[in-house]
Amino acid sequence: MASHTFTSKSLAGTQVRSTPSLAPARRPSRSVTVAGVSKKVNTLDENWAKGFFGYGYFVEDSEVDAPNYLRTAERKKVLSNIESLGLLSAAEKAGLSLSKLESLKLFSTAERLGLLSALERLLVSDPAAISSIALPLFVASLGSFILIPDTNVAFAIAKYSIAAVLGGSAVLFFALGFLLAAVQEE
Repeated sequence: MASHTFTSKSLAGTQVRSTPSLAPARRPSRSVTVAGVSKKVNTLDENWAKGFFGYGYFVEDSEVDAPNYLRTAERKKVLSNIESLGLLSAAEKAGLSLSKLESLKLFSTAERLGLLSALERLLVSDPAAISSIALPLFVASLGSFILIPDTNVAFAIAKYSIAAVLGGSAVLFFALGFLLAAVQEE
């Protein structure tokens, strides 16, 4: 096995040479900045093998803090806009209030079914990944519209229904990605 020599500069400007040992790899190391603005994480990829494509033996990435949605909503004046549109008063006139939702046990049911944790995972996920789900749905919608013949009424209903559901889902995921990007923006 060939020995590799690593060279790095020290603070005094002199070069330090070191030869790595053949000891077993250690756990991934983490270095985090003190200010908390940007956290840099250096990890050791134990499954790395030299090849044409690859990042390197050490992977450097950055951790981002979870976005503060309340601060973002306050900065964008979401509640003021909801109030100015009259949505809260319209919901109250329709008989929809927080106490009504609580008496129906809607929140506890959503928590028991795992919907609130799914919503939390959605809010911290990548908006581009959410929007990219729209492309295969759109292609499937076009494919169903083109490939399903409309020779009789049943096939025509199936063709338009499947195309509408897939196309609507594509639009929903595309818009959800942009909405999520706007919410995560700081």
